[in-house]
Amino acid sequence: PKFLGAITWKDVRFQDHSWRTYPFREAHNLAGIRCSHYFPSGLTGRAQGGVHVAYNNAQKQGTSCLVGHGHHLDIKVRTFGSGRKIFSASAGCCVHTRYKEPWCKDTRHLWDIGALILRGVKSGAPASYEWIYWDEVLARTE
Repeated sequence: PKFLGAITWKDVRFQDHSWRTYPFREAHNLAGIRCSHYFPSGLTGRAQGGVHVAYNNAQKQGTSCLVGHGHHLDIKVRTFGSGRKIFSASAGCCVHTRYKEPWCKDTRHLWDIGALILRGVKSGAPASYEWIYWDEVLARTE
C-alpha cells in the first residue's frame, strides 16, 4: 500500500515498444484470431473454462480464438470438411517463475508459465506454433 500508484501502466510506455494494449475483456481480432483475456461461458459473464478450455472456446466462438485467463496451456485445432481450420488456445501465462501471491497459493503449481509463439498466421490459423517455458526463455537470455 505504501507505493500504491507510484508506478502505473503509463510508466511502462507500451507505445514506445510498438505494443498495442486493449481494454480488459474487450475482444479484438488479430490476424483472424479473436483474442481476449477470457470469453464468457454464457449470460452470467463468467469465464469459459474447464479441462478443455480451448475446445470449449472454439465451440462457443465458432472462430479461431486465444485467451490467457486460466493460466494453463491448452491448444485445439479443428479442421472442417471444407478444409477451413479453427485454432483455439489458452495461452498459459507469463509471470516470473518465483511469483507467489496468497490468492493463488493452492493453484500456482498448476500454471504453465511461458510464451506461445504463433508463426505464419493466415485467416486465423497459424502455419506453426511453439510453446517455450519461461525457464527456457530466462536460460536463453542469461
